[in-house]
Amino acid sequence: MLIAPYGLKKAIFSDIVRYTGQPKSSVYQSLQILEDEGLVMVRYAITFKGPRKEIEITSKGEYLVERLLELVSRLRTGGVA
Repeated sequence: MLIAPYGLKKAIFSDIVRYTGQPKSSVYQSLQILEDEGLVMVRYAITFKGPRKEIEITSKGEYLVERLLELVSRLRTGGVA
């Protein structure tokens, strides 16, 4: 769930649902947990298409994603984690 807002800095709820292929309820629950942990901020924005739920990654969330990507890279290259 953190990758979409990480790459874009912010994402729209419906895009995350489409990107993950998960039901809205699952995405909602996951985002609630991420928000409670301070990894994302969720807010409503008014757009030309109507109100949209925007998800923006926090600096804490960015740090976590960067560490996870670093770990995956090390595991792929056989480096020590």
